[in-house]
Amino acid sequence: MNKELKKAIQVSLLSYLIGGALFLFINGVNGQTIGLLLGTGIALVLIFGIIVFISQIKKSIHSRKETGKAFMISAVVFAYACYFFIYFMHFVFDSSEKKEIILLFQLATIISTLIVSIGILINVNIPVEKTAEIKATKLPMLTDWEEYKSGRN
Repeated sequence: MNKELKKAIQVSLLSYLIGGALFLFINGVNGQTIGLLLGTGIALVLIFGIIVFISQIKKSIHSRKETGKAFMISAVVFAYACYFFIYFMHFVFDSSEKKEIILLFQLATIISTLIVSIGILINVNIPVEKTAEIKATKLPMLTDWEEYKSGRN
């Protein structure tokens, strides 16, 4: 599934870039064009983010070291779900409450940043545990090798 997902993301990204460039070229840069491109981009990130999030959750059930990545991906999905909601409030429903929309955007960004930070901390702590296990194993010292070498003569 990883190769298929990677191929789908590549095709979607290429289609989005080419279609967006053509759309901008035909319609010019205006509020409606930017709004449509923004909505399409947010939707693509949200769709693929949810797919990757579900597969990462499945991996984290079997392996503890995948939990940090699951946190980071969940932060991206949370942020883009909020951004999609903000997009609808701003572009589709044309909300006049601009201060509340900006506050919601900032709040979503702060929460997702905290979740990403937790994921990074979880991911960073895992190699430290492995390092402690490696340090606990006794490696032969230089004197051990010299004794071996002198006993051979």
